[in-house]
Amino acid sequence: MIKFHHILWVTLLLCSACSQNDSKQTSETEIKTAIELRNDTLLAITDRALMFTNGTSDTLPFTDDSTAILLIAVRHAEKATEGDDPILTPAGQARAAHLTKILKNCPLNGIYTTRFVRTMKTAQPVATAQQQVIMLYDHKDLEFAPRLLQKQQGRRLLIIGHSNSIPKLVNQIIGEDRFEAIGDEDYSNIFIVAIGNNGQSKRVIRARF
Repeated sequence: MIKFHHILWVTLLLCSACSQNDSKQTSETEIKTAIELRNDTLLAITDRALMFTNGTSDTLPFTDDSTAILLIAVRHAEKATEGDDPILTPAGQARAAHLTKILKNCPLNGIYTTRFVRTMKTAQPVATAQQQVIMLYDHKDLEFAPRLLQKQQGRRLLIIGHSNSIPKLVNQIIGEDRFEAIGDEDYSNIFIVAIGNNGQSKRVIRARF
């Protein structure tokens, strides 16, 4: 009888461990991030869709989730080569103006940039058009992303940073090292990061603009 109870007890422990492992695997699957890499050029972001210059469109992730957070993250536009805190070149100014057009029908709740002329000048046309105040952040602050996502349910935010900091920020938000630093001469990446289901579902779309 004692031996039988011992076998039963071991069996129950093994079943419990299997159940916990299955639950853990299910949980990890539930929060896995969907990532889409597109070489298409973004034409516009609206309340419900991403529209591309080739005539295609995608439904904006989690459009029916009122608690979803949408982050639009870009590197600053083209900068001058001289100075410790360079200004935007004419091409950079044109890109900043183009970003404003892309976001024309996507009302923002906040705009964040680093303390550099090139990031603030990239953000300024958007901030002016949408009557938003630019908020500054430290791109080296590892706690910025966790703080950013607190109490932001249902909000849409624009974040402007640098060639190394924007991919790191996206990686930190999704909890995966999926994106490498952007090349020095590449200013065209735009990341759309959507977080839905109270943080349990995430989707990243990287396109061009």
